[in-house]
Amino acid sequence: MEDLHVEGDGIELGVIGCGKMATALLLSILRSTSHLGTPPKRVIVSVRTSESLKRLKSILAEYGGQVEFLVGDNVRVANAANTVLLGHKPYMLDSILGADGMAEALRGKAIISLLAGVSAKQILEKVHQIGDTTRTSVLLVVPNMGAHVQESMTVIAKQSTDTPIEVVNRTVWLLQHAGKVSFVSESLFNLATVLVGVSMALTTVAVDGMLDAAVMEGMPRSEAQEIVSQSLIGVGKLLANGHHPAVLRESISSPRGCTIRGIAHLESRSARTAFTESITLATEYIKGMGGYQE
Repeated sequence: MEDLHVEGDGIELGVIGCGKMATALLLSILRSTSHLGTPPKRVIVSVRTSESLKRLKSILAEYGGQVEFLVGDNVRVANAANTVLLGHKPYMLDSILGADGMAEALRGKAIISLLAGVSAKQILEKVHQIGDTTRTSVLLVVPNMGAHVQESMTVIAKQSTDTPIEVVNRTVWLLQHAGKVSFVSESLFNLATVLVGVSMALTTVAVDGMLDAAVMEGMPRSEAQEIVSQSLIGVGKLLANGHHPAVLRESISSPRGCTIRGIAHLESRSARTAFTESITLATEYIKGMGGYQE
C-alpha cells in the first residue's frame, strides 16, 4: 500500500447510516487496519433502527470492541468525528443534514459521501450558512461490494475547488484498505458510479445464465461456479493489464470453434447492445436520484 503519510490513530471516523455498501467498506477498513496495527483513533456509527444495529453488530462482531454504536444519534456522531462518512440512502439527505444541530456539527469536517446522485454542492448547501467562511471538505466516493474481500474498485470525484491535501490523503488511506482507488472528473462521476456498481451486477446476470446451462448439461452448480469465477478473475487481470476486450475475445476464438459460435449467438440476440443500453439508462437515472427526498 502506498505510503500517504497518514496516521490511523489521528482519524476519528464517524459513520452516519450504515447501509450495505457503507457496512462493507467499514468492515474492510477495520479488518485491514487491525491486521496492520494502524486502526483509526475512534470509530462511531449511528444507525436508524435497533434492527439495523443488531445486523451491524453481527457483521462487525470480530471488531465490535473498536466501534461505538448508536441508534438515531447522527448529530453526536458528527460532533465526535473529524471525518464523517455519509452511508445512508440518497433520499434521506434533507432529513439527516437538516436535523437540528447537524449543520453546526459538520462544519469544518471532512465529509466522505457514498450518496449516489448527490453532488458536493448539495451537501455543502446544507452545511454552510450565508457568510460562513469555515472550510468544510466534501469528497464524493463510490466503492463496490468487492470491499468485502478487499477488492473494491473505488472512485473519488475530483473537486473543482481546492481540497486540503491532508483530507485527500486521509480519504485515500481509508479507502485503500478496501481495494483499488482512482480519481475521475466530477462531470463523469455519475457514469463512474454506474460502472463501479452496475457493471458488477450485470456480470452476475451473465454468470447466472452460464451456471444454469452448466446444470442443464449435468454439472453441479458449485463446481461450475468455481470454474467460471476463476475464469472471471483471469479476464479481470488481463483487462487491468491493458488487453482490449475485442483483441482478447479474438485470441480465445479459433476457426470452427465453440467460442466463436457462442459469441455469434450472443451477438444475434443483441447482447452487447443490451449491456450498452443498461449502462446508459442507469447513468441517466442516477442523475435524478439526489433530487428526490423523503
